[in-house]
Amino acid sequence: MFRLSIKDYTLILNRDGVKTKLNYDPVKGMMFRRQLPEYMQYLAPKSENIWRDSDQEILLIGGGLSNIRQWLRKIGVQSKITNVDFYTDYKSTVSHKHFKEDFYDWDIPLDCYDQEWALWSLPTYALSKTELETFFIKAVLGLKPNGILRVFPINRCPGDMNSSNVEYSKDQRKTDAICILKKIEKLGFDVKIFYPQDMEYIVDKIQMSDSNKDKKIYSMFIKHVSNRRRKYIEKEFEQYQNKPKDKNAIAVNITAPVKKDVKHIANVKLNKMLYALTR
Repeated sequence: MFRLSIKDYTLILNRDGVKTKLNYDPVKGMMFRRQLPEYMQYLAPKSENIWRDSDQEILLIGGGLSNIRQWLRKIGVQSKITNVDFYTDYKSTVSHKHFKEDFYDWDIPLDCYDQEWALWSLPTYALSKTELETFFIKAVLGLKPNGILRVFPINRCPGDMNSSNVEYSKDQRKTDAICILKKIEKLGFDVKIFYPQDMEYIVDKIQMSDSNKDKKIYSMFIKHVSNRRRKYIEKEFEQYQNKPKDKNAIAVNITAPVKKDVKHIANVKLNKMLYALTR
């Protein structure tokens, strides 16, 4: 259950007996207008592009007002994009489909998405271990065979941004995330954890690429993203890279089993786990 106030930019979440108030400014807040280069930077390790040519369906989990659809259209990537977020705007170019919902209450379609991207959304805003586990289970249920879930970070909380009094600490989130990821891995999913030290600053990543798509993105990044915004991105990234790994933000990529029968068996077990969490 959630209540969003555009007037004073607050989001009241009340789930599983936990209630909290978050500062939520989709118009002024930096975090709600993430650009495609930022997704590329934080959701893919070095020497890897965030998309694959075969991708047709992309799910943004908490995509806010990020204009991903507009970026992809300009570089010739024809993916269909769905965005599930508390805030949606009919004028937004973030996606083809908008669902103004809490991801925890949303019925994610089974085996539907080639990619799912969660950048500074969930599980950052999970209020408990149950919610964190629910997020990962629901997200991987929605992946097609060989689909990939990309998340950054898995070990941060709203309190890090002075936006909430959530008591579920980032250290506990990390411990709980590692635990559920191990369970998912045993079901045949490929789980890769990496850190900002394993990432490249987006400008360097694009400049070193031979891809025409990457060159177009670099051109757009320079021309259409304000100098202030680029400096913010660079400062944020440098701050992460200078931290020791044990104190740094953690990213995870989860790839679903390639074979349909293996994914089907995994889905059955995942649904049982989800039922145990939500009954």
